[in-house]
Amino acid sequence: MSLAQSLLAAVRQHQSLGQQILEIVEQESQTLAAGHSALPGPLAERKRALLPLIDQSLRQLRLHREAWVRLTPEDRGREPQVSVALRATQDLLMKVIVRDRENEQHLLRAGNVPPQHLAKVQAVARPHYVADLYRRNVAAPAQP
Repeated sequence: MSLAQSLLAAVRQHQSLGQQILEIVEQESQTLAAGHSALPGPLAERKRALLPLIDQSLRQLRLHREAWVRLTPEDRGREPQVSVALRATQDLLMKVIVRDRENEQHLLRAGNVPPQHLAKVQAVARPHYVADLYRRNVAAPAQP
């Protein structure tokens, strides 16, 4: 198997994992849009189960990338499908990031941020501190 073929295989595996994460994040978004104020546990468990696989996939991509960048630009240019696959993977991951941020903002607005994500003092004294802070800043934008 050539370097380009092995890199493409690694990218496609990473895309598959990214697609699974995107599906989970979109399910979370649908759950929140349906009026639920918290995310179901099974979705979080599925996401958590994918993390080690994504970590392993990233390690493989790094190894392939190191070999790929050592090639001459002419050699890399002979394999345009690699750059196409890499761009598609980046686009997919950006969709995941954007959707996940939207979900986080929805949870912040609802005041449903897990306590481990709040500052320790605020979690004990005022558990909805982050949601209140978010509401104040969104409701009253800073004046120039």
